[in-house]
Amino acid sequence: SSRGGWNWEIFVKSSVIALIAYGIITLVEFLIFGVEFDNKFTILTLLAMIIVTLFQSFAEELMCRGFLMQTLGSWFRIPVVAIILQALFFTVIHSYNIMGLVDVLFSGLCYGVIAWYCDGLEVSSALHSVHNIIVFLTAGLTATELSNNITFEGSLEGILISLAAIAAIFLIDRKYNWIGLKRDNSVSE
Repeated sequence: SSRGGWNWEIFVKSSVIALIAYGIITLVEFLIFGVEFDNKFTILTLLAMIIVTLFQSFAEELMCRGFLMQTLGSWFRIPVVAIILQALFFTVIHSYNIMGLVDVLFSGLCYGVIAWYCDGLEVSSALHSVHNIIVFLTAGLTATELSNNITFEGSLEGILISLAAIAAIFLIDRKYNWIGLKRDNSVSE
């Protein structure tokens, strides 16, 4: 973080907002399309899934938005170039079909813009972690199988969920300054 270290308050608050946004959308999806619950978790596997998913998401954020985007940003001095290149790398390290890669590319672009805008990885890490945990949790609690073959609808759903979570974070912060994201103070509200 350019703020001089990791800010757990921003991470936790962003995680709560993302969890609510993703949770509401997932619940609505369950209500519309129905769901067959088939719990595959024990307490131990649930905890292991959450911990491993957090580490995996943090590692991708550190590698793509932390190291790669910041390095490229220092070389090119044009944020959009660094954001696009790190998003392309983020896409390449995932093994999905074309629709899944479109979803991953969009997520990588969003996470990159958020990391740049917020001057840190806390919000993008929260969004990424909550997204992955919801995906694995949903698969483990339902009869849904995880697959690398993503449908157009699945990709569109992923993009819309990402947009909803991002919009919720920015709107809540804009209105209540709950997270404390950076602002342009030259514009009066």
